[in-house]
Amino acid sequence: DGVEGLVFSADGKRLAYAAKSGNRWSVVADGHKGHLFDSINVSSLTFSPDGRRLAYGAKKGRKWVLIIDGQESPELDYVDRPVFSPDSKRVAFPAKADNRWTVVSDGKTHRPYDYVEAVLFSPDSKRLGYIAKMKQTALVVVDGREGETFKEIGKNSLVFGRNGRIA
Repeated sequence: DGVEGLVFSADGKRLAYAAKSGNRWSVVADGHKGHLFDSINVSSLTFSPDGRRLAYGAKKGRKWVLIIDGQESPELDYVDRPVFSPDSKRVAFPAKADNRWTVVSDGKTHRPYDYVEAVLFSPDSKRLGYIAKMKQTALVVVDGREGETFKEIGKNSLVFGRNGRIA
């Protein structure tokens, strides 16, 4: 019935997209149709940097799951675009549960906040950082440790240096 969210791997060798059949959606990767879902977050379709892995958000009834290499995360209220580490081994994604936002990485759910954004791995793939917002403040969280609070932090201002430190 329809196709949306066409995405290529970085090397151009793989292709994935969301396809609608009746009222159900699936992701087609390399010509192979995946499981059927109620909806696909087409903006979440993401290949790993090496092109071997694929992740995306899918809706099952009233809940969302992140599909990583064909495996479903636990059900959540919403899942946003996943981020792979530079070495393609790790994945993290913002998720909403019980009206709070968190980051899920490597199967672990981090502390909830009012909102999270700018999820980022360090160049060596060992560290994970993101911006968290609580009421009228914002802070950077790196490896689960909260930094100093500020009134606002620009979502493009979080950068890891080559040494793995926040620049």
